[in-house]
Amino acid sequence: WIKAQLDLFHNWAGNYIYQQRNGEFIDGAPVLETRQADATFMGYESKLIFPLMQNRFGAVDLTLFSDFTRGRFVDSRDVPRMPPLRFGFQLDHTKGEWNNYLRLTRGEAQTHAGDNDTATPSYLLLNLGTQYQVLDLHGADVMVFAKANNLLNENIRNSTSYLRNFAPEPGRGAEIGFRVSY
Repeated sequence: WIKAQLDLFHNWAGNYIYQQRNGEFIDGAPVLETRQADATFMGYESKLIFPLMQNRFGAVDLTLFSDFTRGRFVDSRDVPRMPPLRFGFQLDHTKGEWNNYLRLTRGEAQTHAGDNDTATPSYLLLNLGTQYQVLDLHGADVMVFAKANNLLNENIRNSTSYLRNFAPEPGRGAEIGFRVSY
């Protein structure tokens, strides 16, 4: 009646290679330096899947998810460009060749941005999508799909991006297309 997944990790990286802002600017652009240092990463990924319904109208599952990574150098400085704590839920509906989903993700503020980097604010990301399997051709799936992304039109600054201060993630948008998987 429930599926659960929990992955815990604690990794030690000797001579971890990273790029970090040095605090200087050239023509308005920040200067990045490539460095090495010993670092420790710890965190988790988790998922709970609750099958809510399965009948002639299809199957509906509720998935609760969360993930978090914390990176620190051995001298206690923060590793730059780490993702924040994220959590949320996804509703999936499947009937025959149709698959539909609604996904809400909360990203907390990233306050451990690393030296000379800026913190990023929290956000809510709401996505909606549907796909239909048109053809199963000798092991190749042909799908048509439609997706609506960032329906709340949030100004999302990705803490893992070098460009987070200059270019946010895309605002409200939509996609339609087809996909061939083999």
